[in-house]
Amino acid sequence: MADSVELLQAGFYLVVLLLIALLSNHFLGAKNVIYPPLIKGWVPWLGCAFDFGEAPLNFVRESWLKHGAIFTLYAAGQRMTFLTDVNDFPLFFNSAQADFQRAVEDVGRNTSGMSKSDFFANHAKVHDLVKGKLSTSNLHKLVPKIGRQLEEYISSGMYAKIL
Repeated sequence: MADSVELLQAGFYLVVLLLIALLSNHFLGAKNVIYPPLIKGWVPWLGCAFDFGEAPLNFVRESWLKHGAIFTLYAAGQRMTFLTDVNDFPLFFNSAQADFQRAVEDVGRNTSGMSKSDFFANHAKVHDLVKGKLSTSNLHKLVPKIGRQLEEYISSGMYAKIL
């Protein structure tokens, strides 16, 4: 009899602690956080990867029309947030939460084959190198090629299909 009372008492304390934890989380959690709409798709891990991969520009345009200027896609286990209004850029780029070194870490490591420690050790040097190559004094070398590619793109009619 004494064992069952102790077991009942321990269970009661566990339920009370769990209830306090849930209520604390509910009432003390961040309330004013507004997240952009999340487009998940119908396959759990893949999300909207099939739809996005099939016609990315059309998918982004349809998402923009349906959800507004800011939305998040969940595709292949990754979240990608799109800012489609240029007026939102300063708010994003000046945010304390924006960490561009972390944002480009995976892409940089995958394309260069560098280890994580090497990537972070050389990130500033690589950034400065790329920034120097794309500076206004060097950009004139790229403009004719980009202009030709843009003309070919517009004349092929692909641009009209997106709009």
